[in-house]
Amino acid sequence: MVKIELKSKSPAFKNLIKKIDEALADIPLNDVDGVNIEDSERFDDHVHNIKSIIKNTIPDHEPHLPNQLLEDLSSKFIYEHVENKREEEHAESI
Repeated sequence: MVKIELKSKSPAFKNLIKKIDEALADIPLNDVDGVNIEDSERFDDHVHNIKSIIKNTIPDHEPHLPNQLLEDLSSKFIYEHVENKREEEHAESI
């Protein structure tokens, strides 16, 4: 695992990154029925969770921040996280 040192002095930014990282780390690769999380009915719950973190962590959040942008970012973060986690687990099993 790579340790990242943030250069930003913004506590809100650091807090946002930390919360998103923790939320992504808690996302399983499969749901309780064994379905890939990307294909699971639970996927939207995870997207909503990430969106909520962004909305609730940014101080003075602007309500006009496009919901579609938040949804797209949240989905992108989850897809990349799951894909890389699968690749890492596959590499470890070889």
